[in-house]
Amino acid sequence: MVQSEGHGRWNGGSSSAPAGSSDSPTGVNSGASEPMIACPFLHRSPHALRPRMQLLPRFHTEPLNALVPRPLAYACIGLLLIGGCQSPSPPSSSEAIQKIEKVSAARAAAFNNEDAESIASYFTEDAVLMPPNQPADTGRAAVAAYYQSLFDAYDPELSSRYVDVAVSDSLAYGRGIATVTVTPEEGGDPVTSTSKYLNILEKQPDGTWKTTHDIWNANTPPATE
Repeated sequence: MVQSEGHGRWNGGSSSAPAGSSDSPTGVNSGASEPMIACPFLHRSPHALRPRMQLLPRFHTEPLNALVPRPLAYACIGLLLIGGCQSPSPPSSSEAIQKIEKVSAARAAAFNNEDAESIASYFTEDAVLMPPNQPADTGRAAVAAYYQSLFDAYDPELSSRYVDVAVSDSLAYGRGIATVTVTPEEGGDPVTSTSKYLNILEKQPDGTWKTTHDIWNANTPPATE
């Protein structure tokens, strides 16, 4: 039962509240079998408000797939996931291979210029050099010393290239072939040999590639007297 308009009295034809009613703001009659709720902020019964409430805008409650075709919705979601989750693409292996081939060409140029220190700069500090017919040497200084001893004894001419390069994250290998001609500094006939070699390289924090291991050997045994 709802309080009548403009009167502070209970509907029901009586000028006083029914027995057992409360003065509580909720207006609940604790003695009645069904609670009666007063709506002091309304001046009309809920039934009278129904036509007015129907004038309020309705929210669209149709399913999403009724508004947007399902394939299109899936495509949009996929694009959002790709755009939001993808990290910047790392440089491709082809770019790394190009850099590694440039390192090989620079080493060959330094060899022909008899620049041992420049050759060593393309090796890591703990690089391992494994020349034929002698024990391995470790360290950049050892690399420079080896090539300097070669240049002190011979006038070299080198032609070399990689035939296979592969990259995996920060490691790579280069397999190559070489032809070298050396002429003794003290005089004598030049000697030409062909060889095969294998380099292992590691990407450095600055993005450059340096050799960690270098090994080679001749395709034919050395001549013996």
